[in-house]
Amino acid sequence: MIVVDANFLVLMFDHDAMPHIPRGADRIRHYIDILTSDRQTIVIPTPAISELVVGRLPRLNEIITEIRRQRCFKIQDFDQPIAIETGIIIDATFRRRSETPPVDSRNAFKYDAMIAATARVLGADAICTDDRGYGKWVDGTNIAVRKIADLPLPPQPAQQPLPFEAGVTASPSP
Repeated sequence: MIVVDANFLVLMFDHDAMPHIPRGADRIRHYIDILTSDRQTIVIPTPAISELVVGRLPRLNEIITEIRRQRCFKIQDFDQPIAIETGIIIDATFRRRSETPPVDSRNAFKYDAMIAATARVLGADAICTDDRGYGKWVDGTNIAVRKIADLPLPPQPAQQPLPFEAGVTASPSP
């Protein structure tokens, strides 16, 4: 089981959104194909959907329809066990820093903590993201952090033989 964050979803629906990831949308599509053929579940935490929706409200029905259309996806509600795990993760982070940061900075990473908590509660194998910060949220677990840029590219299609390579002769022009 793989948990994905908003970065993954953004590339699914806005193919040019992250130009710093070469062929990011191709990597996402191919990864979905791999996981689907392996009968893996791709978990989409509801906080990731809320991040995705920002700026994309006119496309909301299209987005939700596409997610529901693919059997590999499971939308995971932010439920009580995940909420408690989120609090534990955030509390542990602040304790390591030995200070309580201002409320504004706490809000900045809550979505990431919610997504990481989802992965922890569900026992996911990995989180797929472009965000470097997830390592701290899953530290001490067996959850891998897979960077989108490190996902495999789809195989190149086999080249079609050129007419003169296959012994095919071009017909003369009239």
